[in-house]
Amino acid sequence: MTVREVEAQIIACGYPPHEAWLDFHERFAGYFEEVGPNDVAVWGLARREAVHGEAGKIWIRPPDAQWKTPAAISCADVFPEHGYELEADGSFSGIGGPCASFDMKLERHGLLHALYSRGRVEETLVTKRRWTPEHAALLESLHDALVPEASDESVLFYARDNEVFEHVPRLEQLFRRRRVEG
Repeated sequence: MTVREVEAQIIACGYPPHEAWLDFHERFAGYFEEVGPNDVAVWGLARREAVHGEAGKIWIRPPDAQWKTPAAISCADVFPEHGYELEADGSFSGIGGPCASFDMKLERHGLLHALYSRGRVEETLVTKRRWTPEHAALLESLHDALVPEASDESVLFYARDNEVFEHVPRLEQLFRRRRVEG
C-alpha cells in the first residue's frame, strides 16, 4: 500500500499519522525478514495481501494511560508474539529491539550477521555483576570498540576482531559472542 493510503487509514482510525510511522513505511514496506524456520515478517504498516494478519488492516495500540506512552503501530505482517511495533517517536520493539529506531534494529542485525556468517559462534554470559573490577576493566577495554549506530541507552554493542559484546546496563549483563574455530 502507498504511504498516502496508509496515512488515510491511520487518520480513519482516529490517530495522528506520526511522521516516524510514515517514514518507516516509505522506506521499508514490502521487505521480508526471516524470523525463524518457516516464519517471516513482511515490513510495513499495511499490505494489500496478508501473510499472517488481515490484508489492508492497520493495527494501532492505544496510549496506555498508566504508563503515559504514545500510541504504537504494528510495523510488520508477522505473528503477534514477535511484537513488531513502532512508537510515535519511531522507537522499535520486537526482534532486535527494543531500540531507538528501526534503523538501529537493522544495524544490530547486520553486526551479528557479519559475525555469524564467518563461522561457528560461541555465546557467553560474561557477568551479571557490573560493579566488579573485572567487569569494569572489560568495559574500559571495549571503550574504543563501541558501535554507536547499533547502541542506545538500553543496549550497547561493541565489536572487535572476532567478538561482539552486548552490554545491557539495566540488567547488569554483558554477553560475548565469539567466533570459534572448527
